[in-house]
Amino acid sequence: MGNLTKNMPNLNIAAPDFTSATSSISKSLSNVTQQIREQTGSIEAADITELPEDYIALERRVDALRAAHLSLLKIAKVYDTETYDYPTQVN
Repeated sequence: MGNLTKNMPNLNIAAPDFTSATSSISKSLSNVTQQIREQTGSIEAADITELPEDYIALERRVDALRAAHLSLLKIAKVYDTETYDYPTQVN
C-alpha cells in the first residue's frame, strides 16, 4: 500500500476564488449598464465614454477617404454620359 500512495499525485484541491469572479461580473455589469444608458440617452453629457484618440483619428481618415471617393465618382459620372460637351463638375 505504501507504493500506491507514493506514486499518486498530491491532490490538494483549493477553494474556488470567488472574489475575482465577482469583480469580473460586476465590471461586466457596469459596462453593460453604461452602454445601455448611453444608447437610450438617459445619461448626462459628462458621463459619456470617450473614444480613444486612435479611433477618432481613424474615423477622420475614413471620412476624408469617403469624401475623396464621392468627388471622384461625381467627376467620373460626367464622363459616363455620351454628350459631355462642357463638364461643369470638373474644376
